[in-house]
Amino acid sequence: MLRRTETVAAAKSESGPPQPARYDVEWASGSSLDRRQSTDRRQTERRGMDRLRAEALQSVIARVEDRNFNGLRDRLHWPRAIPPSRLVLIGVAVLAAGAAAFLASQYEQPTPAAAATAVMPVEQAAPTTRILVAAQSIGTGQRFTEKSLQWQDWPDTALRPDFITATADPDALARTEGAVARVDFVAGDPIVAQKLAPAGGGFLSSILASGMRAVSVTIAAEAASGGFVVPNDHVDVVLTRSANGDPATQESHIILRDVRVLAINTRLGTGPAAADAESQDPSTQAFSDRAIATLELDPTQSEVIINATTLGRLSLVLRPAADSAAASEQASDAERATNAAIRLSSPFWIK
Repeated sequence: MLRRTETVAAAKSESGPPQPARYDVEWASGSSLDRRQSTDRRQTERRGMDRLRAEALQSVIARVEDRNFNGLRDRLHWPRAIPPSRLVLIGVAVLAAGAAAFLASQYEQPTPAAAATAVMPVEQAAPTTRILVAAQSIGTGQRFTEKSLQWQDWPDTALRPDFITATADPDALARTEGAVARVDFVAGDPIVAQKLAPAGGGFLSSILASGMRAVSVTIAAEAASGGFVVPNDHVDVVLTRSANGDPATQESHIILRDVRVLAINTRLGTGPAAADAESQDPSTQAFSDRAIATLELDPTQSEVIINATTLGRLSLVLRPAADSAAASEQASDAERATNAAIRLSSPFWIK
C-alpha cells in the first residue's frame, strides 16, 4: 500500500532567490499493515473455532444425557419436560436433606446416662398388723417367758382369725407368760390360743389331746427299745405272759398299736429346748433300769392296758416316725373292736 507524504521546504538562500516548494512522495512499507491484518484474521478464526468447540461440546453433553437418563426417566415415568441437569440437582438436594436429617437425629437422641435416670414407680408397702409370735424355739411342755415372746408385723393378706393381734389384745404378751406349749414352736411362729395350756395348768394335761387319756405303766430299759424311747415317739405295746400257766413257756402278743408316748418319768416333749420339769429331775438324764412311761390312749385302750398290767410284762416297740402319722390317721373300727375283745374276753392269754 502506498502512503503519500508531502514535504514542503522553504529554503532561503542567502545568495539567491527562494526555492519553490518541494513535494516528496514516500511509499510506506506494507509489512506492518500485513501484520495487523494477519492478527485480526487469526483472532477471527480463533473465535470461530471456540464457537464451534462449544457447539460440539453441547452436542456431546446432550447426547450423553439422553443416553444415560432417558432410560431411567422412562422407567420412573418422569415427564420429558424435566431436563437431566435438573434431575441431578434434585438428587443432590435429596441427599443433602437426608444427611441433615440424620445428623439432627443423632444430636436429639438421649444419652445412656439420661435414659438410666428414668423415674421408677414407687411400690407402696403392703399393710401389716402386729401379732404375737415366738421369739425363740419352744418345746412341747415348756412354759413361755417374757424373752420367748414378741410382737411382729405380719402381712394382712396372711392374717388368720386365730392369731393374737396387738389391736385386739394389747396385753396378750404379759398374759401369755407362764403358759405351757402344747406343741413345738420355732422362732417366728404365730402364737395361737389353741396351742397353749393355761399358766396354772399342769405339764401333762397341757399336752394331752382332747378326748384322750394319760396312762402310766412301769417298763424296764430292755423292754423299751434299749432305753431309746423318748416322749412324742410312737410305739406298739406288747404283752408277754406264760402260756397255759407254765412259767417256762412264754408268749407275746401286740395289744395296742401306734400309741404316742407322752412322758418318760417326768420328761415331757422333745422340743428344741427341754421342758422345765426336766432340769428339776436328775433321773431324766438317762433311762433308768425301770421307768414309768406315760402313754396317750383313748378310754377303750386305757381299759385294755390296765387289764394287761395285771397279767404279764409290758414292752414298748418303737415305730418309725414316718409311719406314725399315717397309721394314727388310719386306725380302723376293726382295730378298736379287737382292743375291746381283748379287754372283755382276753382270748389269747386265758387258756
